[in-house]
Amino acid sequence: MALYHPGDIVLIAFPYTNLKKIKKRPALVLLNVGDNDVLVARITGKQMHADFNVLINEWSGIGLLMPSVVRIHKLGTIEEDIIEKKIGVLHKKDWVNVCVTARKLFQDIQKR
Repeated sequence: MALYHPGDIVLIAFPYTNLKKIKKRPALVLLNVGDNDVLVARITGKQMHADFNVLINEWSGIGLLMPSVVRIHKLGTIEEDIIEKKIGVLHKKDWVNVCVTARKLFQDIQKR
């Protein structure tokens, strides 16, 4: 049985892209098909502009310490065992924004 579900915000040690460092940070569970791995997107408090960043409007009260964005183009597949804990669940309106942006990302990939 899956422990984590799409929309869950979890705390993990997320690797940098060079794989030399890791940083403990929140991540958003995007997919769990029940095979002990989950697909997650990085969450950051840095308010930078990128085409596939999604502002979390309802960040207060869901376990995040500051205004944050989900970086839909910064994905990782991780084992459920390395998740330290679930810290919250994304509000429905923010989840809809994540889904719309994820569709745009994959439509952009498909065009290439």
